[in-house]
Amino acid sequence: MAKNKEQWQLTIYVPKGLRREKPLERLRKLARQQRRSLNFLALEAILNYLQAQESKQSTIIPN
Repeated sequence: MAKNKEQWQLTIYVPKGLRREKPLERLRKLARQQRRSLNFLALEAILNYLQAQESKQSTIIPN
């Protein structure tokens, strides 16, 4: 193994109650349509979510 090489991994559990929405199948379809990997789309969604949440927090004015 190469020195200083980091690998990051994330596993997502889909609860039974949300499986009926077929998130994985929908993500696969979108990945094919956009010619992107599942990983790329998932990471893009996470980064967009983080940016939105961080923006909300920065606009909150403390008492």
